[in-house]
Amino acid sequence: MIANRDAVIEGIGQACRDKIVGIGRGIGMHDLQRKWCGEDVIFDFDEEGLWIIPPFKPEPVVADTTVTTETTQVAQPEVGQVDKPDRTTTTTPTTQISRITVKGNVSMENWSEIFRCFISPAARDMNLKKLRLGIDFEMDTQDGALMDESDPKVKAMEESARYLGLDFGKQ
Repeated sequence: MIANRDAVIEGIGQACRDKIVGIGRGIGMHDLQRKWCGEDVIFDFDEEGLWIIPPFKPEPVVADTTVTTETTQVAQPEVGQVDKPDRTTTTTPTTQISRITVKGNVSMENWSEIFRCFISPAARDMNLKKLRLGIDFEMDTQDGALMDESDPKVKAMEESARYLGLDFGKQ
C-alpha cells in the first residue's frame, strides 16, 4: 500500500541512493541531461522529464582543488650559522563574489532545468540575503493564427498572473 505521493518520492529517492535504480532527467530516456545512481536526488514529482532507469556505475567526480606550490631557497650560510632552507608556501587565491545574475533565453525543452540548477540551490543551500526572481515571457502565435481572448488557457494564464502579482498583456 502506498501512503501518499511523498512516500513514492522518498522510496524512489532511497532506491537511487541504494543503487537499486538510477534516475535520469531529460526530454527522452535516450537523451538525458543528468543521471543519478547512488546519491541523493531532489526532484519535484510533477516535473516532466524524469525517468527511472537501470542502475549504473557513476563516473568518478574530479574534486576541485586549490593549487599549492612550494618554493625552497637555500642561502649561503655565514660562518657559524646552521644551513636551513627557507620554505615559502603560496596558495592560489580564490575569487570572492557577492552577486550572481543569470539572464537569457531558455528553450522549452530545458525549462525544467531552471528550478533544479538555479532556484533550488539558491533557496536551499546558499544562505542568501536576497533572492529576486523574475520572468519575461513572450508568446507569439503562428503566422496568420490568432488566439481567442476567451480561450480557457488564456483566461487561466491571466488569472494566474493576477494571483501572482504579475503584469499580463494581450495584443
